[in-house]
Amino acid sequence: MPEERTCGGCTACCKTHGVAELKKPSGTICTHCDPGSGCRVYSKRPQACRTYKCSWLIGLGLPEYRPDKVGVVPDHVDIPGLGIALWLYEVKSGKFLSKFARRQTRLNLEVGNAVLHVPTVGRAKLFVPENKWDPELEFRFGDSKQRVVVIRAVPEMFSEPAVHI
Repeated sequence: MPEERTCGGCTACCKTHGVAELKKPSGTICTHCDPGSGCRVYSKRPQACRTYKCSWLIGLGLPEYRPDKVGVVPDHVDIPGLGIALWLYEVKSGKFLSKFARRQTRLNLEVGNAVLHVPTVGRAKLFVPENKWDPELEFRFGDSKQRVVVIRAVPEMFSEPAVHI
C-alpha cells in the first residue's frame, strides 16, 4: 500500500485552480496562501479546497514529482466521449516544455488518453490521440467555458528534444 501523502509545503493548486466560494479565478494566487508553507486558513478553508486532491496527492507518480517541484498540477478527469484524460495545470510559464510534462503527455497519448494542458497564460489545449479523434470535437473548459484548442496528437510530438552538439 502506498504511503499516505500530504500537501506539505506544496501550494501549486492554490494558484492553478479557481475557487468559486472565494471568487478566486484560476491562475491567481489565493489570498489565503502562504507560498511554500500552505494555507493560512487551513482549518476554515472552503469545501472545494477540502475535497480537492490532485493525482499526485492520491498516490500517482513518484514522491519527487510533487506539483510544486515539477511545475505542473496533474489531475485525471473523465471527459464525456473521451474517457479518462490527464489534465496538467501549469504552475509557472514554460513548464509544459519540461521533461516531466512532455513525458507524462507522451505516455498518456501512447495508451490512448487525451491530455489537457492548462497554461498560466493563453488558451488551454486538448491533445486527442488518434484512436479518439473526431474532427467535430469541441471542448469548453472552466468557469468561463472558454473554448479549448483541440489538437489531433501523436505521442511523438512530445518526444525528448534532440540534443544538438
